[in-house]
Amino acid sequence: MPTLPFAEQTTPQDVFEAQLNAICGSFDVQHDKPTLTGHVDLLCKGGLSFAKVAQNAKAIHRSRTNIKQDPGNHFFLVLQTEGEALMCQDDADVQMKQGDMFLVDSTRPSTFVYNNQASRQLSLHLPREEATQRFGHRIGGGIAMTRADPLAQAIEAILKDLTQNDRPQQEHVAEAFFAVLGAFLFNRSIGDRSPATPDHQIINRAMQILSQHYADPEFAPIHLANMTGVSLRKLQRAFGSLDTSPHKRIQEVRLDAAGEMLNRLGDKPQTSIASIAFDCGFSDLSTFYRHYKKRHGCAPGERRALQ
Repeated sequence: MPTLPFAEQTTPQDVFEAQLNAICGSFDVQHDKPTLTGHVDLLCKGGLSFAKVAQNAKAIHRSRTNIKQDPGNHFFLVLQTEGEALMCQDDADVQMKQGDMFLVDSTRPSTFVYNNQASRQLSLHLPREEATQRFGHRIGGGIAMTRADPLAQAIEAILKDLTQNDRPQQEHVAEAFFAVLGAFLFNRSIGDRSPATPDHQIINRAMQILSQHYADPEFAPIHLANMTGVSLRKLQRAFGSLDTSPHKRIQEVRLDAAGEMLNRLGDKPQTSIASIAFDCGFSDLSTFYRHYKKRHGCAPGERRALQ
């Protein structure tokens, strides 16, 4: 049977299940033997919480009984980093290989099947209230993200950067993740109604680039077009198909990043609103204040007072 080079110790099944429940919530672990190879670790980076789960169980279930014991207030974005797994929720049964991802809703039953084969997964815990504020009805359980999708590749790269590196201002990296995940969910909602088009492919590439450069105050639509490999006119037409523009999308990503940083000020009360605006790519405070209120429905100072 394959072993896990990162988790060579054997763990009693009940101990592993207790570790999993303490970090991820109530789950039942099914294994053919009283011990398994694996462990669960909690990792916090950039204001985000991750569970690193290594194991060779037969299956892991979250039943309605588990949900009653632990109602759950998260979505889990599960990245397969080694091995394979069959992820099941609602009508979705997805065989995951390395680089694939799957969104799980903790309020609904789910089953993850490993067949006693070594598997390693990184599970990002997304608080439900924050996730629904950001993405609305577009986020949910049973959503697969294949490694062939350019936006999924960008998300994987960002998550690996967050979890494997220690950088100052990791909040910016976390905001890049939210920007790309938002683009994926938005494009998916469009895809539910119409097939992928060249315009959507351009937008996918542009959003990957924007997630990495929005904090640069000099970054403008012409730079986005050049780095995407299309003319400014072609980029404008692509975003126009979604009733928006490159300029507006850049501004929205910056405003959303600023909103998230204001949400996290409990840990850094000394941080000024002006420094947040500058860190998110705004060079003019009056523009920031005006558009922030239009985007979020309140002034930055009002949002801060709620923390």
